[in-house]
Amino acid sequence: MCNKLNKKTEIKYKKCKSCSEIFPETRDYFGNYKNVRNGQIIIGFRNKCRKCMAKHTAEYDKKNPKNAKARAMRRKKLINTTSGIINDSDIKKMRNALSDSCRYCNEPLNGKGDIEHLTPISRGGSNNLNNITLSCSKCNLAKTKKTHNEFIIWRDERNLVNRNINIPFEKPDNPTLSKKRCVYLWKKNGIK
Repeated sequence: MCNKLNKKTEIKYKKCKSCSEIFPETRDYFGNYKNVRNGQIIIGFRNKCRKCMAKHTAEYDKKNPKNAKARAMRRKKLINTTSGIINDSDIKKMRNALSDSCRYCNEPLNGKGDIEHLTPISRGGSNNLNNITLSCSKCNLAKTKKTHNEFIIWRDERNLVNRNINIPFEKPDNPTLSKKRCVYLWKKNGIK
């Protein structure tokens, strides 16, 4: 499972402030937030469950169709101008290098998985073999606009398992576009 913790922890339960249902307080049911309070970094779980957050986003898009359309057009433009082509032989080579398991959490992919860009297209990444990998859906969704190194730091901060694997042809592209939101500026093990 993608959310395995390095340490044994007791599972707490949390009530969604939107639907009032009670769920285990885990990443399967709640997204994370990260704040700095009194100089201390606090990582916790949101107050709305993932289902209610998705509903909220869908409602926002419905009320703001121009914003949703503009976002879709920006994405389409980035995809159309991205260099490189992902082909079946690249996917097969990557699957073999990863032993058919997620690049990040090591969950078995069983011949499936999502194509993941080490440096996202939204940050200027390419479709070249050096910039792609395979991941489970949960890791793909959690990574969003983070670069490979930013995602490793993000997972470390949450005590999530990071797969330690060396893939000779893996070399993430340098990001050419900013994230425009919270950027991981903390240095950890020499990673920016």
